[in-house]
Amino acid sequence: MTGQNNKRNLKLDLTIACTLFAAGVLVSVMSLAQIRAQSRMELAQATQPLQGTPSDDQTKTPAEAKPGGDRPTTPAPEPAR
Repeated sequence: MTGQNNKRNLKLDLTIACTLFAAGVLVSVMSLAQIRAQSRMELAQATQPLQGTPSDDQTKTPAEAKPGGDRPTTPAPEPAR
């Protein structure tokens, strides 16, 4: 009786182990499929990077020099010694 009971327990344990293994493989395959589908969607929805517009400082021209205008108040740089 003990030998037949051991075979039955072994068969039940192997069935449970195979079922759990198959479930794990199934979950892994479904997860990988979902990850691949999401990366394809992100790839399909990608937009061109935004290009910044040049600042207004670059397009401005320097002011015209007017004779007799105000002089700058900052002192002139001194020569190196």
